Amino acid sequence: VSLLRNLLRFHPRPFLIAVGGASLYAVCTVASSYGLGFVIDEVVLPRFQSGVNDVSTYFTACLIVIGIGLLRAVGVVFRRSYAGVSHWSTSESLSKKLVRHVMNQPSMWHQRHMTGDLVARIGVDSDTAAQVLGPLPFSTSVVLLVFLTSVWLVVIDVPLGILALVVIPVLFALN
Repeated sequence: VSLLRNLLRFHPRPFLIAVGGASLYAVCTVASSYGLGFVIDEVVLPRFQSGVNDVSTYFTACLIVIGIGLLRAVGVVFRRSYAGVSHWSTSESLSKKLVRHVMNQPSMWHQRHMTGDLVARIGVDSDTAAQVLGPLPFSTSVVLLVFLTSVWLVVIDVPLGILALVVIPVLFALN
């Protein structure tokens, strides 16, 4: 946690944008069940029952499905793009800080260490330390997705929601 806190101090904005994109993706994934339910309840079933649908219903269903899909895609793009920006900009800032630290060492210290070896290690070590930032927005979307799905299931169908609330911790434990 302290490593994350220190790394996020370098460039918090791209990371927060990535988490925002991940959250948008999670919300839209849960909302897609609403869109599917709307299409089935308002377009498919009435068509089978009466053989006729209102054009505005088709239009509304299309807007809902396409809108949710586009927002979901935007969330993925922001999550992936800004997670990369967060990772690479933090790695670069950390490398610069480490190089400045090495440059401030006394001359006797530099005589004992090969400069090329130090610079190579700085690059690899700072990149490795910053790699933890890459998958975190995705992980936050998974946690939010599980939470929203649980709440949505309880709202839609209480017994199914309770079953999900029992099964989800078991799945986490198995994972």
